[in-house]
Amino acid sequence: NNINLTLHRGEILGLSGLVGSGRTELARAIFGDLPYQKGEILLNGVPIKPAQPSDSIGRGIALIPEDRKEIGLILKQSVLKNISITVLQKIQKLGFINTKKEHAMAGEFINKLSIKTPSPDQIVQNLSGGNQQRVVISKWLAIDPEVLIIDEPTRGIDVGAKSEIHEFLDRLASNGMAILMISSELPEIITLSDRVAVMYQGRICSVIDKADASEELIALYATGQD
Repeated sequence: NNINLTLHRGEILGLSGLVGSGRTELARAIFGDLPYQKGEILLNGVPIKPAQPSDSIGRGIALIPEDRKEIGLILKQSVLKNISITVLQKIQKLGFINTKKEHAMAGEFINKLSIKTPSPDQIVQNLSGGNQQRVVISKWLAIDPEVLIIDEPTRGIDVGAKSEIHEFLDRLASNGMAILMISSELPEIITLSDRVAVMYQGRICSVIDKADASEELIALYATGQD
């Protein structure tokens, strides 16, 4: 309710709040995965009303979900197929996949995100959690988004992989991508975010600049205290 939020190009805007505060629902509404009753979304100043995720994808908005195993990946498919699934229209002609383009694209992301896999044909469920998350990120970066919404970017992965994903997100923002990052980990929110928006009971109750952000202040707002 009464959401008023601005995301700038080249910025990581952290979205914090307790479980059930509405963070994921807000992300899904922006992505066209949940309907909303009123208000408007502006992309580069132009109103959009995504009725389904494909509308947002076509406008350069990507959503990396919090549960990679349930809705982020096709676990019994290969790294190659998981990465290419969002851009099949770009790599096919007359209904046939250009396998040379598909392998080249997968190889590019395997190198760019340092995905540890014996080959692009490796089944995704056999990878570690950190490498699975890299595959999900690759899948959505393949659409070349302007806006990246990422929900719990490092949940359930080891410390080394977490640090590498942090560095990669920071590099994406430095190159001009607008990133809305949802995280339950306050150190992650504070470290990566240029600003932090805090949600409480379905509303954004505060937006905090990086210089003022602290775990204590975010926790106060997240629990409804003024």
